[in-house]
Amino acid sequence: YERGKAAYQAAQCGKCHRFQFEGGGVGHDLTGVGNRFSANDLLESIILPSKVVSDQYASKTVVSTDGR
Repeated sequence: YERGKAAYQAAQCGKCHRFQFEGGGVGHDLTGVGNRFSANDLLESIILPSKVVSDQYASKTVVSTDGR
């Protein structure tokens, strides 16, 4: 746990992700993520964070009818 916490802090994951009521709100809430996903899935998401992005976090571009 302590090594994971240190890595989380060193990589500044908390700028986007929330963990136990602390951190940002742009990315997934990581509290309890180990209970929802396998170790392999978590490792893949850390190494290749853009491989799978939930629809709720996908970005959208809106263009008005006049091109703005």
